[in-house]
Amino acid sequence: MDKINEQEEGYPLRFVNAKESVWMIARAYYKLLSIYLRNKGLQPEEAVK
Repeated sequence: MDKINEQEEGYPLRFVNAKESVWMIARAYYKLLSIYLRNKGLQPEEAVK
């Protein structure tokens, strides 16, 4: 499957297992939340109140 993706578009894709993908999604949401809070000038502790 990986070789097909490389040949077709020149963009190699890396497939991860289900356990890794859950943590990748969690890290992405954490990063989005931290960027949002920083733009609003808030600390994480303030957002919970």
